[in-house]
Amino acid sequence: MIKKILVLCLGNICRSPIAEVLLREQAKAKQLDLSVDSAGITAMEGWSANPTSQTLMEERQLSLKNHVAKQVTAALVKEADLILVMDEEQRRMLERKFHEACGKTFRIGHHGGFDVEDPYQKERAAFEDAMRKIEQGAIEWLEFIA
Repeated sequence: MIKKILVLCLGNICRSPIAEVLLREQAKAKQLDLSVDSAGITAMEGWSANPTSQTLMEERQLSLKNHVAKQVTAALVKEADLILVMDEEQRRMLERKFHEACGKTFRIGHHGGFDVEDPYQKERAAFEDAMRKIEQGAIEWLEFIA
């Protein structure tokens, strides 16, 4: 049974914080008892969420103001029942570094067959596209879990 989800991207400042908040909010709305956390494979440790990511979440009455980027650790990987990454390359990177990730790491777009491109240092439209894909993937995963 899936109880703990870990969402990863590279820096843990753009995509995975959005995914963490959206997954948590959607799970709550579906009355699913899930714990959701996020981290980065090459985290920009100690950084706040990207300002554009924060703005997009604020527009949905959600907050990333308290987000602090952190590095994925062996403990986080071990504790997670499901690990969601943004693309296949990230899955391979994680599984090379943490053998425990094998078999429980998938793309957030696994069910829809898509990757979520990194919007870092790009225009707002790139962040909006990433958020739409993350939201679609979150909905599909929660339907699968429920």
